[in-house]
Amino acid sequence: MDPLASFDLTGRVAIVTGGGRGLGRAMSVGLAAAGAKVVATGRTEADLRSVVTEIESAGGAALAVVADIGDLDDGARIIAATVERFGGIDILVNNAVEAGFSMVAQLTSELWDRAYAVNVKGPVFLCNAALPYLERSAHAAIVNVVSPAMWIGGPNMALYRATKSALWGMSVVMSKEWGPKGVRVNGLAPGPFETTNSARQGREDAVRNATLFKRIATFEEIVPPLLYLVSDASRFMTGSILTIDGGVSP
Repeated sequence: MDPLASFDLTGRVAIVTGGGRGLGRAMSVGLAAAGAKVVATGRTEADLRSVVTEIESAGGAALAVVADIGDLDDGARIIAATVERFGGIDILVNNAVEAGFSMVAQLTSELWDRAYAVNVKGPVFLCNAALPYLERSAHAAIVNVVSPAMWIGGPNMALYRATKSALWGMSVVMSKEWGPKGVRVNGLAPGPFETTNSARQGREDAVRNATLFKRIATFEEIVPPLLYLVSDASRFMTGSILTIDGGVSP
């Protein structure tokens, strides 16, 4: 078997939440370049349209679905739109995130509810909604984007760390329950990557110096690890985390 051929995603259907900007945009474009038909979801229509235009201009197939992953009705609509357009689902990448940065003493119930809705509840129920279609695929793969912050999160990161840890806990159980159904579930933990997050403004030097390579990764550097996790290259891998963080975490 040609090892490079195992990365080919031709004909497969992939959903990327938070697929309109940053890491999500790079993921959407990268999956399309590998041959997948991509459904990019997010809350900003202009970003999603831009991604679809880029993919289609390169000869690929894509669909934009404006949706809030924290709304379960929107999650069901993402699945319905995907199946209507492309006929099935092979890959689901839960990338959308609500940072919810706050010191513990300043947490509000609104911040708490929103972070858990977007980072845990939404992804889990989206996986559930996609499961009947993933079970029909010969190449079913779920990637839940978690974070090295699960191990090394500092001040202001309580909600982010807690919700990403919760998502990873659910992912492990999914991998056990759904492995016999032929559905693989893995985690991808990126960071530090380029970001437009205002919470990191003024800390770029510290973030850069925390890595062993003394630099911050570009968005495009997430694509090869993602392709590994969603392709047949990792067909015997489930319930694992692939960490891409320049050596920051232990």
